[in-house]
Amino acid sequence: MVAVAYRDRYLFTPLSVALLLEVIRGFRATIGQARWASNEVEVSTTNRRSTGDNASRNRVWSDWLDLELRDQVLRAAFDYLGTVARLRVGDTSSTGHGRVLEVAWSSGKRLTLRLDQGVSYWRAATARNRLVSHFDLNSEPADAQGKKLADMTLNIEAGHLSTQLFIKVR
Repeated sequence: MVAVAYRDRYLFTPLSVALLLEVIRGFRATIGQARWASNEVEVSTTNRRSTGDNASRNRVWSDWLDLELRDQVLRAAFDYLGTVARLRVGDTSSTGHGRVLEVAWSSGKRLTLRLDQGVSYWRAATARNRLVSHFDLNSEPADAQGKKLADMTLNIEAGHLSTQLFIKVR
């Protein structure tokens, strides 16, 4: 494997970043460290939510109000995993609508995984203990938030519709 890239317009919450980390970590564990030749992941997302901010605060599903902090936390979380996140932030028209994970292999083949609604569609499962879903978006520096996201353990669930995956290898 020589390159990994993920594109998702809606990486605005700690939960969506934590889920992306878990997808990358799981993928790396599945294919094996020896075949994971690149220590970089390219992440493309947008600089603002087109429908306005998520109004809830200090939850794993709350939007970061400061997207520069989001960018720093995302980089710090990947760094904590030993991976460099090359972040590309654009507007919605340049980022594209599809949520896509692409993997380029040293053989020249390319895996394209389209996630119908991306990692942003999944949500934290309802828990009796509200502290499980608490995430302070502002009081800690980016590296501490990144470590928390990388270490986060949380049950998740989909909305009322299933997530469709489309997989192609060329």
